[in-house]
Amino acid sequence: HAHETYLRARPCNSQVKHMSPSNVDLDCPPIVGRNAPQSCSGSKSHVEEKMVTVDGGVNLAIRFWGNEKTALVSSPEDRWIAVHGFLDNAGTFDALAPKMLQDGASAVACMDLAGHGLSGRRAPYHGIDWVYDVAKVADELGWDKFSIVSHSIGGMISLAVASLLPDRVCRLVVIEAMGWMSQTARGKLEMQRRLAREAPKGSNIQTYPSLEACAERRAEMNMVGKLPLDAAKILVMRGAKPTPDGKGFTWASDPACLATHREAPSEEYVQEMLASIRCPTLQIVADDGLWSKGAIMGTRLFSPAWYMAVTVVYMVGMVTHLLSNWFTLPEGEFWPGGKGVPRVQNLKLLYNLGRRRLACKTMQVHNMESGGHHPHLTRPQEVAEAISGWVTSLPAVARRPAAGTICEQVSSK
Repeated sequence: HAHETYLRARPCNSQVKHMSPSNVDLDCPPIVGRNAPQSCSGSKSHVEEKMVTVDGGVNLAIRFWGNEKTALVSSPEDRWIAVHGFLDNAGTFDALAPKMLQDGASAVACMDLAGHGLSGRRAPYHGIDWVYDVAKVADELGWDKFSIVSHSIGGMISLAVASLLPDRVCRLVVIEAMGWMSQTARGKLEMQRRLAREAPKGSNIQTYPSLEACAERRAEMNMVGKLPLDAAKILVMRGAKPTPDGKGFTWASDPACLATHREAPSEEYVQEMLASIRCPTLQIVADDGLWSKGAIMGTRLFSPAWYMAVTVVYMVGMVTHLLSNWFTLPEGEFWPGGKGVPRVQNLKLLYNLGRRRLACKTMQVHNMESGGHHPHLTRPQEVAEAISGWVTSLPAVARRPAAGTICEQVSSK
């Protein structure tokens, strides 16, 4: 409960300009009139922009899909907070949120994390602060209990929210994320050495002549593969802004977000955190997504065969790693699949990935054949169907609980 009362959100009267996929215009950036209140409604969905101010004076932008008044009286598991990935923004859910409304969600509140999109800045950035921000947004909306849909680092954040505030999170959908990046004591020492030498971020900001050029660059700088240009354009509408001289565009996200992560938990902590999650959880992964190279020996991620293959390869890798102390052997990325001996660090990552999945007892996994690291943008219909099908498969007590008892009932199952 200490987490719930820490830095409670306060309302702010300012709002930001509405942009939606249907009116994306690369000649009219969202930065123009960003403080002008505006909303948009349609026959199947209603979307508006709002801004809340949290303690410290940081403004958090919310792209709200649905009817706010209806959400207040709806079942808590049907109202969703959406948390985007690193250097993305609330627009990443523009293709998915309307489909979730059609499938029964009463509202989808897509927030821009601090330092991203239309939200204010708050450097340095720590994951736990973003965790608190999710709770603050829920407080501002008047949602004591809620569900979360999230992507990438947003998934890391939402898993932490579900662990730290188990009495508030009803259901959790995570797209391509499995907990915080962990750190060993040796790794932490190396990180602090980098911090001691690291130059401040923001002194060399890349500029682009147009939003089209921003979108092309965003498509190329995707974590895994190339993001389709149409998807990149959606992200750019909130993710780029004019330069001070008005001659070009640059990224809206705070360059300080790129600074070396100052604190990372141990692997033991991450697995303990995942083990403490009580709400029903759905993990959506794409075969060509973030962990595509981890599907070793022709197995599919998180399948029984994959767990067996990872365990065997990890053990063999450890043996060959020990042998390499006496013999000079070539290194490969993974084994088999790479040439030569595997990098033991990569095998350790895969092994821990499997252990994380097993630690979260409430998690189900949905595998997609394609979609890349942003399947909610590239294949939104399939993602929406996966979420809807999963919700339907949940026990009735988890789907339609008595008001105010969802989390307690699920945790007692």
